[in-house]
Amino acid sequence: MGALNLIRSFFGGNPREVVKLGKGGAGAVNPPTFTEKNVSGVPNHCRDTLRLVSRKKGATVPELVDKTGKKKGTIYQEIVSIKKSGVKLHKKYEKPVYRFFVS
Repeated sequence: MGALNLIRSFFGGNPREVVKLGKGGAGAVNPPTFTEKNVSGVPNHCRDTLRLVSRKKGATVPELVDKTGKKKGTIYQEIVSIKKSGVKLHKKYEKPVYRFFVS
């Protein structure tokens, strides 16, 4: 119990209130959309995929496989890496496949 009192005196309040999540802040803001500045955050091995997906009409996975020479699983992994770097990608269903594009 003495440690809890020490923490309260250090933080000046209830320690459960300090650790409580969901109070807003910078985590509530949407990540920025795609610009040339955001390309620096994308891994180098994903640049070809990002260039093809960022075209006006986007790209399907079979198109990406043909133009980059990579396997389908690798393309999907690169799409996830691009999304994690902060670029907003959307997919639209066209009859047999999905088309990925940057919004």
